Amino acid sequence: GQHGINKGRPPCDDVVIPGGNCSANSHMHVDTNIPHDERYRCRCDPGFSGPIDGDCEACPENHYCIGSDTPPEACPANSVSAVGQSECQCDAGFLGTPGPELPAAPCKPCPHGRYCPGGMMLEVCPLHMTSPEGSSDRSACECKPGFYAPDSSAPYKCVICPQDHYCPLGPTAFSCAAGANTKGRGHAVPTDCECHPGTYGDGSECKDCEADFYCIGGSHKEACPERTHSLPRSGLATACIENPLHDEGEKGGETVEDEVPIDEPVDE
Repeated sequence: GQHGINKGRPPCDDVVIPGGNCSANSHMHVDTNIPHDERYRCRCDPGFSGPIDGDCEACPENHYCIGSDTPPEACPANSVSAVGQSECQCDAGFLGTPGPELPAAPCKPCPHGRYCPGGMMLEVCPLHMTSPEGSSDRSACECKPGFYAPDSSAPYKCVICPQDHYCPLGPTAFSCAAGANTKGRGHAVPTDCECHPGTYGDGSECKDCEADFYCIGGSHKEACPERTHSLPRSGLATACIENPLHDEGEKGGETVEDEVPIDEPVDE
């Protein structure tokens, strides 16, 4: 346009633009925010590093290079990179691709209920399954409490825990202790099993209610009121009945009356 003979400026062929012939792995960048004579310069591509208008070298292993003349940056903790990369890849069990920004964002542990094979890959555990934080593979997924996997050939298919069982984290359903059952399905801990009336315990073991007590079920065990008695395995408060052996003035179950001499008159 404005360059050429009689235009007040030399012809374009006579204009030397710095970096006009960029070396491998670099290209010309135009930055209007810097002085005019610095705008047209060859700068290294992302994944490489070197001086402006100079030779560019591949970013070393386990480093990332944002390009231009910025020196290589080491990958943050729990991440790696191959040669010639502009960003790092988080290790398995972590999530993120640190770079090319400075400073690079750290790798975050894979959230629970998911597994992270590495980089930005995030997978959700199958239905009714969960996993601990920092999991890297589907094998870390287990049935949630209240569910179990009845078919060993299908370990990632979890169904609700059956009645009279409890299912902690994992594939197994455990039967309630003898004399205990659950209210419905989907229970996760032994204490969800309740002992039958006439017995008591935490659900992992049920004991017979002793004499002079009554047990309405579960862990409840109550003593009979004073001067009452109950038989073993009593399950209701009404099983506690009055005990004549504890009444005042009684001996051996027979009433003893005050003795009055026969040969002495009794005042009327």
